[in-house]
Amino acid sequence: MIRNLAFALAATVALSAAAYAQTAKTISVTIKNTDNGNVLLKVTDANQGGKMVFGPGALKQGASTTVKVNADAAGKGHIAWAAMSAPENNEHPLKCGKADRANLADGATVAINRGDYPSSC
Repeated sequence: MIRNLAFALAATVALSAAAYAQTAKTISVTIKNTDNGNVLLKVTDANQGGKMVFGPGALKQGASTTVKVNADAAGKGHIAWAAMSAPENNEHPLKCGKADRANLADGATVAINRGDYPSSC
């Protein structure tokens, strides 16, 4: 009986681990700076409790970078970003922006533009 119980417990743990591995699927999301200047950027994965996936770091005007984020049960990604003027822009006062994007498919591109999503610095 103890042997059967141990086998059942081991099977349950193995199935739970397999289920977790399936729900932890990652997808690729491209972040593109469509702003009129360089930005200091931070991107977080909302499906992972706000884990940082980029930055804080610089992203030049017109440049892009690809990040991996966790997919939700529907296979979609969810990110939040915050950006501010890079020092070389010489913008006074600083310009900032932030946004939240959900339902992102694998291979999606998210445009970063402080003018479209202004926020206080």
